[in-house]
Amino acid sequence: MQRFNTLLKHPELDALNARIEQTQAAQKIWEAIAPDNLAKFAAASSIKNKQLNIYADNSVVAAKLSFCCLVY
Repeated sequence: MQRFNTLLKHPELDALNARIEQTQAAQKIWEAIAPDNLAKFAAASSIKNKQLNIYADNSVVAAKLSFCCLVY
């Protein structure tokens, strides 16, 4: 068990954990602001330069997202 705990203390895992926390925070924001019909088919990945980055499941959803962002 001690060997396993030693593995968990690597800086690479700390960086990965920080990235996961950032992604989860972005996803919570997305779920709060997205219309239900779009939230099901897209996911937030990060917030960079005060922009929420969203990944769409397909091009139809991406087009809807693009239109929503232009209107907003």
